[in-house]
Amino acid sequence: MNAQSFVDQVRSIGHTNVLSLGVALAALVVASAVMAAIGVPQGISLLITVLLVDIFFFVHACMIIGRSAAIKMFLIGIIGAFLFEEFVGLQSGLYYFTDLMGPRIDKAPLAIGLSWMAMFYMGWFMANLVCDGAPSPRRNSIPRIIVKAAVAALIVSASDLAADPVSVEGGLWVWVDGGPFFGVPYSNYIGWFFVGTIILSIIGIVNRSNCDESIDFAPFGPKLCSIAPLLAFGLMGITFIVGNYAGIMGVVEFYAMGATFLIALVKWFDWLMDS
Repeated sequence: MNAQSFVDQVRSIGHTNVLSLGVALAALVVASAVMAAIGVPQGISLLITVLLVDIFFFVHACMIIGRSAAIKMFLIGIIGAFLFEEFVGLQSGLYYFTDLMGPRIDKAPLAIGLSWMAMFYMGWFMANLVCDGAPSPRRNSIPRIIVKAAVAALIVSASDLAADPVSVEGGLWVWVDGGPFFGVPYSNYIGWFFVGTIILSIIGIVNRSNCDESIDFAPFGPKLCSIAPLLAFGLMGITFIVGNYAGIMGVVEFYAMGATFLIALVKWFDWLMDS
């Protein structure tokens, strides 16, 4: 394939992915509005919402790392998070999910693996920007994969500083003995940091041979759309900050999520201008 054919193919794929992203986003917005209008039960609404969010992020992943790598990433992330909840987390007896989390297999809700995959993807995307200066991985040595996985897990844990207390307050799950951090034990955050690092390291190693830089050669539209996970992370942070859960939570998330968001945003702008 000559250089011009490669560029033409990248442009075609780029436009297709932008259209797919638009369709996925429209489906998410319309479904959310319809479910709110007809009063769908919270558990079903939550499951449908996180499924659509994952579909949106999957389409985004196809755009920046290719379909094969995206499929492997989402299968490992969703199944890995679900299995951890079912066979490790819930077996400890420290917490349990309520019916508000919707349908489940045994003790673990179907929505939980999907929810964590969405968080993993945002963290993975931002870790690429922070460590590699681009939306997709560029240097894939084993040590670097593990370091980037740890950075991504820290980003995910930063968002969970508010997400877990808010979910407990909303009755989605219960910590049996409570905890010092707004009813959540510190072990929750330590545990999810290590679980996130392990799952994201496995994803990185499985996709190690994939250093797809085609997004660098895509038209401006697809490049601009690549910011979607970062914007989603920022909007989630704003929600927590404005909500100011229990008074101090807004301040906590302003620094925990705000700093990582701004660093990743600067890196994304640098990539956009240089590519």
